Amino acid sequence: MPRQNALLPFAAILCAVAPWSAAAPQPVLEFAKLDDFESPAAWLKGDPKTDLEQKDAAVAASTEFVHEGKQSLAFLIRVNWTPRPNEQYPKGWPMMSRKFDAPRDWSGYDYAYFWLYAKTEAKLLQERVLRIGFPTADGKETEWYTIPGIEPNRWQEVAVPFTLPIDWTRVTGVTFYVAEAWYEDGDKVDFYVDDMRLAKRTAPAFSACSVTSRVFPRRQSFGISLHIEGPVEGARLRCRVTDRRGNEQGSFAEALTAKEQQFVFPAKALPAGEHYATLDLLDKSGEVVDSERKYFRSLQPGKRSYLKLITFYTQPLGQADAAALGVLNDSAYAG
Repeated sequence: MPRQNALLPFAAILCAVAPWSAAAPQPVLEFAKLDDFESPAAWLKGDPKTDLEQKDAAVAASTEFVHEGKQSLAFLIRVNWTPRPNEQYPKGWPMMSRKFDAPRDWSGYDYAYFWLYAKTEAKLLQERVLRIGFPTADGKETEWYTIPGIEPNRWQEVAVPFTLPIDWTRVTGVTFYVAEAWYEDGDKVDFYVDDMRLAKRTAPAFSACSVTSRVFPRRQSFGISLHIEGPVEGARLRCRVTDRRGNEQGSFAEALTAKEQQFVFPAKALPAGEHYATLDLLDKSGEVVDSERKYFRSLQPGKRSYLKLITFYTQPLGQADAAALGVLNDSAYAG
């Protein structure tokens, strides 16, 4: 989950970026086997907090759809909203999971990869089709990643980025689940999972980054927030700030010490208008391995930011005039 950056004294816009830039060499991935599903014994169905039986789900080995080896793992869902005797949640949460014998350190990895086949007559147009999570030894609630773009009746390779806010040094298992409320009563969907692997980059790359949406001349600073994949040891961030005509207005370089970092850099007061920050990611040899260009703009001296205008001039909820709010909004963005 995104967390507010308390170090930055201004608003930031989080921008998802491609795992690597087209202008930079593509970092190589190294894989480690996690599960080939030749035996389903380690995988169990049921949610220990709500329903261990889960009559609307089954987990079994399958030879019907196989991507690698002799068999895959099938997670079979039969959506049934009809209440059963003593059933607390008719629209339940079918789940299958594997628990490790001991916590595993996955902090050096960047993704979990696996192949997925969704056999169904449903079109799977809803936002949520299947989720995956990684329980940890700290006992906190499992954070979930919604697998995007699942299409029915074909094999797809899924890459789950390790960006969930969990303790990746103590992973205790892998869990898949669906909510029957995501589907229609009577829907049937069989998920086949095969060839699950861990993956790590051999060179650093941007996973996500943000720059300030406004630069305030009086504060004489600007900020950058990064999430990096791959090894950060010896890596550096280099930034060059220019105006819209390409005239340089400042530059800096800073060493990276973690995969998630925020920087606040002093700078001369930037003139009002549009600016661009070119971010280069350098590996320990000094080679540029990824690059991003971000847009931001600074306000005119004395102008208040949009957030300040809203804070100081908006009436309490229910008392504000819609027309007045429209003028305030237009004025703020024009300022």
